[in-house]
Amino acid sequence: MQVSSYWAYYPQVRVEMNENHPRSGEPPWVRYRREAEDVLYEAGAAILHLPDFYGPYVHVSTLQNALNEAASGKTVNWLGRPGVQREYVYVPDAMRIAVEIGARYEALGEHWCLPSSGPLSGWQVVDIAGRHFGRQVKLRSAGMTTLRIVGVFNKDLRGLLQVAPDYMKPVNYDTRKLLRLLGPQRMTSYDAGIGHTLAWIASRH
Repeated sequence: MQVSSYWAYYPQVRVEMNENHPRSGEPPWVRYRREAEDVLYEAGAAILHLPDFYGPYVHVSTLQNALNEAASGKTVNWLGRPGVQREYVYVPDAMRIAVEIGARYEALGEHWCLPSSGPLSGWQVVDIAGRHFGRQVKLRSAGMTTLRIVGVFNKDLRGLLQVAPDYMKPVNYDTRKLLRLLGPQRMTSYDAGIGHTLAWIASRH
């Protein structure tokens, strides 16, 4: 079983993501991810595609980066328009589902899109963080022009530029295939998941 992401489905060509979304186009590292998935798939593995993720012990992700900034008292830098809604999964939820999939023989040799906790916008993130801390958390929208300027001085950000437009699009996950296998899943609310994550970040400082 491979715990993967939706990167192999880049570039995103429709709002709804499921196992039938096209898998073509790249930067090179997206192609490498797709090729690795294909090798394991052909060997009979279950390939799990997670939405953007966050949670305790996560160190790098778009939402986790925003929560780190909020916990540090900084203005949150949000990729794209803050009103755009995307879906995220709390890592403990994802791993619980991964264990359940791994216990099902019929799940092998298939791609599986995992569910999220629902749609979430940047404005909602800073609202939840602000209520957790009891203070206002500010947000700054970072579009492609800003990213290109900052990328001149930041090597890591230059790598993100290739896929940043996909991180700025709305996305939701059609997980009907998984629901047929496992039934309805109880997902951690963003209020609870972000709260637990912010508490973990604070405990590390």
